[in-house]
Amino acid sequence: MTPRQELLAWLRAARGAVRWHVESGDDRLSVPAGFVMPPLGRVEVAPRPTAPARNLGPAPMTPRAATEPPQARAPSVAPPAHAPVLVPVVERAGALEALTRHVGDCSRCALAEHRRAIVHAVGPADARLAIVAEAPSADDETSGQPFRGAAGELLEKMIIAMGLSRETVYLATVVMCRPPDDREATANEIAACGPYLKQRLGIVRPEVIVAFGELPMRALVPGAGSIPKARGKWLDWEGIPVMPTWGPTSLLADAEKKRPAWDDLKKVMARLVLTGPKKPT
Repeated sequence: MTPRQELLAWLRAARGAVRWHVESGDDRLSVPAGFVMPPLGRVEVAPRPTAPARNLGPAPMTPRAATEPPQARAPSVAPPAHAPVLVPVVERAGALEALTRHVGDCSRCALAEHRRAIVHAVGPADARLAIVAEAPSADDETSGQPFRGAAGELLEKMIIAMGLSRETVYLATVVMCRPPDDREATANEIAACGPYLKQRLGIVRPEVIVAFGELPMRALVPGAGSIPKARGKWLDWEGIPVMPTWGPTSLLADAEKKRPAWDDLKKVMARLVLTGPKKPT
């Protein structure tokens, strides 16, 4: 990552932290009157000029350059003039790796004092579906990957029932370190870590995001309400549909939630045009 890219990543993380406090109504943060939050998105630079070929007519078009990864997958219809440029998946994968390196041995919040490991998001850079939970579990912390242990086993069954596989889904958590005693992450911890989640989702640009629980839902869509009332209803984050529902941990604690949660996932299947697991041939 170049010094310029490092600075841009730092500025975006700072803007994301301020944005979280503003949207969550944190009265401990003083916001000047008339303050307008700039958009949390990629920063673009002007296209590189290409010298015209001698006596061969106009110079060929040069692709638009960008300092950050793309924010959208190519639509099936002609995009509007302001649509972000599609970047090859290999470049998006590289951007995700660069973001992981940027996180480094993070000490941006108090969770760093107690964690055993940082649990980064996993999955392909061109995943059609992203699933977001609140925080890593003890099993996640041990393995270094999200959604492990009993909750991970149930998640895998849910993904397979939808007609996908774990390897094709982007799996992430709002905070990357496990809070002590599995308590809920605080506003300050989310403000420090949450912007990284948004940057990752902005790079992958999945077709659908599933928010497992109230905190992930509010991290993406502040003011969405409570999960019992919001679950099963489509929300929106940066133009991407979000389906809030109960996650595997809640389902393991209360089996009665399994059927309504599956109803929510069937809406996701319909959106992605999935028909469930394929029969063996």
